[in-house]
Amino acid sequence: KELGFDTPESVLYDAEADLYLVSNIGGGPSAKDGNGFISRLRPDGTLDNLKWIDGSKKGSTLNAPKGMAVAKGVLYVADLDTVRMFDAKTGKAKGAVVVKGATFLNDVAAGADGTVYVSDSGVTIDDKGVTPTGTDAVYKLVKGKAVVVAKSAELGKPNGLLVVDGTL
Repeated sequence: KELGFDTPESVLYDAEADLYLVSNIGGGPSAKDGNGFISRLRPDGTLDNLKWIDGSKKGSTLNAPKGMAVAKGVLYVADLDTVRMFDAKTGKAKGAVVVKGATFLNDVAAGADGTVYVSDSGVTIDDKGVTPTGTDAVYKLVKGKAVVVAKSAELGKPNGLLVVDGTL
């Protein structure tokens, strides 16, 4: 049965809420079009809320959301060149961190200590296909700013991130 997803990209299990969060690009994967959204699913696969966070509504900007993580009650969402933050319980917007020079923020991971990391795959995707931008990087969010952990085209389009025992 179709649930109404629109280019679902990533799924995150929120253990505290016992719900699955699904990021929906809703348009082009590199388009700043304001029509991305986050859905919530119950563990049995039924829909809790199709547009729990709706990028088309004032105050909840989402363009092409991808990877997500929850840390200290905040949902972090990779959205092109910005990490968007929302209250993990209510979905209310809590701010954003613009990652200067990033082109395709792709995944977010959080350590047990609340440290948040985000990858930039260093591409754009449009009708012409996948075009490398050379912005390949991994960042750490520190006091509302993105700090480079590693940055080089040699990273090979970093995507998924994982933090285990405090190590990225």
